[in-house]
Amino acid sequence: MSATEPAHSHEPNPPATEKYPRLAVGLLLAVFAFLLFFRLGHYALWDDEAVTAFQTKALLQGGDISSATVDGGKNMYGYDANARILHKGRNVHAPPLPPYVVAPFVLLFGQNETALRLPFALCGLLSVIALLWGLWRFQPSRMAQVLACLALIGNVSLILHCRSARYYSLALLFSILVVICYLNRNGGRRFLIGLSLASIGLFASNVVNFAMLFGTLAVDYAVFERRRLRGDWRRLVAALAPAALVCGMILSRFNPLLTQDADRLTTGEWSLLNHAQIWLYRWRDLSSCEFIPGALALASLAVAVWKKDRPLLRAWLCALVYCTIAALAATQQGGGWIFTDVRHVVPLIALFVFISVRTLLLLTRGRWCFALPLALLAFGTNLLSGGPLLEARFPLWPRVLGTAYAGKRAPDSGDLRHGLRSTLADYLCELADARVDPYRLTRNYIDKNIPENALVWVLPWYCAHALVPLSPGPVYGWQLQWPPREDLKHLSEKFYMGRVPPDYIICFGPVLWEWLVPTLQKLNSPQMNYERVAVLDCYWLPTHRPELFWRTFKPVKGYDPNIEGIHILKRVPPPPPAPTPPAKNP
Repeated sequence: MSATEPAHSHEPNPPATEKYPRLAVGLLLAVFAFLLFFRLGHYALWDDEAVTAFQTKALLQGGDISSATVDGGKNMYGYDANARILHKGRNVHAPPLPPYVVAPFVLLFGQNETALRLPFALCGLLSVIALLWGLWRFQPSRMAQVLACLALIGNVSLILHCRSARYYSLALLFSILVVICYLNRNGGRRFLIGLSLASIGLFASNVVNFAMLFGTLAVDYAVFERRRLRGDWRRLVAALAPAALVCGMILSRFNPLLTQDADRLTTGEWSLLNHAQIWLYRWRDLSSCEFIPGALALASLAVAVWKKDRPLLRAWLCALVYCTIAALAATQQGGGWIFTDVRHVVPLIALFVFISVRTLLLLTRGRWCFALPLALLAFGTNLLSGGPLLEARFPLWPRVLGTAYAGKRAPDSGDLRHGLRSTLADYLCELADARVDPYRLTRNYIDKNIPENALVWVLPWYCAHALVPLSPGPVYGWQLQWPPREDLKHLSEKFYMGRVPPDYIICFGPVLWEWLVPTLQKLNSPQMNYERVAVLDCYWLPTHRPELFWRTFKPVKGYDPNIEGIHILKRVPPPPPAPTPPAKNP
């Protein structure tokens, strides 16, 4: 957030007056575009991406992105059994802008993964362009330009989040634009107008990211800008007043604070200790996901204090405030979670690029022989993120299955948290030989083998989200608890657990043996008699998610398909009763 602040006279590399090298920029954008767009639609939608796909389908079918049902009421989305994202039967939790951005691409290219992800990848490319333009206005040295290019290309987390059909790249783009306009607001009316428009875009992309950024800018203004620019607040208020009016109109219809998901922030479940733990763990996860290497972050803080570098101190204050607001707004509660939701703070990557580059310039005093090797080490490997210290353990099982699998070692899962690596090199290898994912394989089976309108129950519950939008043939039932809430009584009984026996049950992974089989045995109901008709030989977890602590870049091997595969069960008639022996003659 300090990327455009004028440099001090003691800066190790004085700003160069030459124009930004067009060849270097063109090469960077070409490489970054390849990494963004190549095989964009290969993997099936993962869980959260389905929210955008569902909203887009609701928009195109009925014009209402807040609808809880699609396909004429055939399928619904309520997130979990309590439908905690629904308020008065409407989805007021998901941000409203993404489906409107996606809809034209779906109309042009059809309802598929490529069309759903393409606009977000384009926004990711525009984010890089906007960031480079902001640096160009700052007129950094050639070394700063080169280091920034290396930091952007080497940040696989940035690439993966921008390849997701989710609001992340939208929030990143509008956050960068807001900061550029904020720092250049004295450059003319166009920056004030841009600040207003970018603020509206950020609010419509995600209200939480809006709150985090503007809370950070408020602190930055109070500490660094208030005394330097007296009376400047009047211009800011005048510029943001129209944006506040539009944002208020958006909030009146899409307000996540009305949902049960936000109740955790206002009820007795809220705990300062819990949120302090989230704040601390988030810094660990930002390093393990390579938003910024942990060792470089610590060195940067030391350098900022030691050299009293105002831009670096200002940037770190913004990063600390942003993460603090994110932790206070987090809905993770209790001790059941293992990792924090780093995907919610993707805009921090832009700030971390500035922090990383400026730290390297200060550490190496502008000497190429030191700066380039250190940059390649920091941005090309996970060494400074503690890669060799990461154990090959599988952390997601306890999150979805309780504590039964806590601490168990993973199967031979390719490169999952396996130690030292070049994440960029592994990502390039994955692009060259992408694997099959569990959701794609399951959807193919559904489309070919499960009849239209058959009632399907998917376990674990969140796995259904990735199947509903692009394989709408069956009815994905048993998503909600019985009895229904007042605002959901209009939904079919097929959506409620225990009301109508499902025709098929799709089980991902060990939940079949750990929970479903014992439950069916306890029920001992003739209407709930199932046999396994197929086992899909694919590791059951979606390891193509963008978070690096949940992603593998190679196929998972060494698992047992009978336990860790995907199981398809079909309801069958109960076995006939055993014949009674004939009565003996007296």
